[in-house]
Amino acid sequence: AVDAFTQAVVHDPDYANAYAGLAECYDIQPEFTSTPRSEAFPRAIAAATKALSLDDSLAEAHRALGFALFYWEWNIPRALAEYRRAIALDPLDEEGHHWYATSLLTLHRYPEALAEINQARKLEPTSRSILSDQALIRYWNGDRVGAMTQLREIERAEPDFLSAPRYLAGLAFAQKDYRTFIDQTRLLGTITHDPQYADLADAAERGFSHGGFRAMLEEMRPVQERYFQLGRASGYELARTCALLGRKEDAVRYLKATVQDHDYIVFGAISDPDFA
Repeated sequence: AVDAFTQAVVHDPDYANAYAGLAECYDIQPEFTSTPRSEAFPRAIAAATKALSLDDSLAEAHRALGFALFYWEWNIPRALAEYRRAIALDPLDEEGHHWYATSLLTLHRYPEALAEINQARKLEPTSRSILSDQALIRYWNGDRVGAMTQLREIERAEPDFLSAPRYLAGLAFAQKDYRTFIDQTRLLGTITHDPQYADLADAAERGFSHGGFRAMLEEMRPVQERYFQLGRASGYELARTCALLGRKEDAVRYLKATVQDHDYIVFGAISDPDFA
């Protein structure tokens, strides 16, 4: 898609929609590919800014700019304003409501996030991405049983889709359901063909079987450390493991590394009980 949009703007340098589409692709790349945030998001901002210089009424460009400003520059007020501008320009754009909802979720504004994601689902009821994010927002809004049921239904219907097992693994860990955490982490490895998930699941399984929760963490920590040093894993999960093991200085060090890497997952530390 990036190649096609790039060819489009080469053929027509004044084609605003093509720049907006390019920005959207760059926004999504870090989540679903190995493209670094430091490479994708500045390109998204540049493409969206170019689109808006050509056509300021293009809702998709405002939405794409808001996404990059939120998750890369952490310019929250301006990002939210861009989302609202996009929705005002095109109230029927499901992705405008969807992306606004997930940003509100990151800010722990759960009722507002739920209202926006419900609107997105009304506009596009079959989107597995919207359905998965709706389930995650339902969970943090208090509907935990319904959310977990919804995620498992998505997983059964779309066994190759990444979001459902990713969310289920994280939520299972939060609920202290470590067997499900291990199973879902292993499933992530099968879907992504990324060996770090299999290595992490094997380590967690080994520790949990032999010594319970703390032994599981002790086995996970060197695996997380290895992939962190390789630049292939966030410092956030490693920081959590260290915090739960009582290694507070290490936890702070890895959280600082997460901030330095501009990984927005660090926003989760605000309400994560494991860092209390």
